[in-house]
Amino acid sequence: MNRRDFIKSTAVTSYFHYGLAESARKNPFTTAGGVTSLTLGPDRPLSVNYIMAVAPIPKGFDRVAQILPGIATLGIDVLDVDHMVNLCAVRAAVGPKTVIGGNIDPVAAGMRSNPDAIRVTMISCYEQAGNPFMVKAGCEIPSATPAENLRVLCKPIPYRRF
Repeated sequence: MNRRDFIKSTAVTSYFHYGLAESARKNPFTTAGGVTSLTLGPDRPLSVNYIMAVAPIPKGFDRVAQILPGIATLGIDVLDVDHMVNLCAVRAAVGPKTVIGGNIDPVAAGMRSNPDAIRVTMISCYEQAGNPFMVKAGCEIPSATPAENLRVLCKPIPYRRF
């Protein structure tokens, strides 16, 4: 990994660690017996059995708009869009038949937000993506996300013609 990639991956990781740290705190999932973290000690090395670790940002990830025309030729029915990607650019590239899903920042606009603000974000994403659209987070939702914030994500947005 070169220095530039390391700096990019560190920036992304340092941002996501806030959500991960808050998920390790007491929350409804942990109260019910769910495990969201583990305690390390000198006799217990870190072992990660799922994909959640520091990794270099793939070459070209910051230039997603440049690869969208290629993605559009794959005949994808549903495209999950990360919260760092411009929905208008995605729609322009993939056209009106592909369902676009996602783009809600899971930490800033999900876990740390409130239901009213999340609803505004959902509608904004829909307006940017147009039809067809699926409301969803642009990455994994931290387990410390308040239940009321999760509930608002499940409320439908009225269909609109754009």
